[in-house]
Amino acid sequence: MSDKPSSVGPQAVVERFCAAMSEDVPTLAALMDDDYLRFGAETGWSPMTKTKYVKMAENFKQPFPDVRWDIQDLVVGRNQVAVDLVESGTFTAPWSVRDVTIEPNGGRYEMRGAVFFTVNDKGLISRYTYINTGAFTGYYADVLNDDFYIAYANEFLA
Repeated sequence: MSDKPSSVGPQAVVERFCAAMSEDVPTLAALMDDDYLRFGAETGWSPMTKTKYVKMAENFKQPFPDVRWDIQDLVVGRNQVAVDLVESGTFTAPWSVRDVTIEPNGGRYEMRGAVFFTVNDKGLISRYTYINTGAFTGYYADVLNDDFYIAYANEFLA
């Protein structure tokens, strides 16, 4: 990858990232800098690296193949973009983490969130902070269990 500044603006990069959420993980990964860091309540606001985020996204895309981010509004600064979005998906395939698998309940989730992106001079996302309004786990309380929570936390959030 070239270190020359990208001619693509931050808004276009972020819009492509949000669209890629419903397409494929390799597209997401291609839009992220190698030094990418993700912050959110799920990790206790500790940074998540690109490698771990890509692994988590790949794992999530299998049981939720229709996951998507629908942009409701966005605000653009010099190299930062704030996005108001609705994340949604349907649990339609078994979800495995480590040696624990839970079966789908066919339930659909929808939650509002905000993502604050920083796009670097290479036109790649270097940082993102995700704040959502709902407890994702509430949608799947009938199938989630302690063993799955522990496996998921150890695999992706630790």
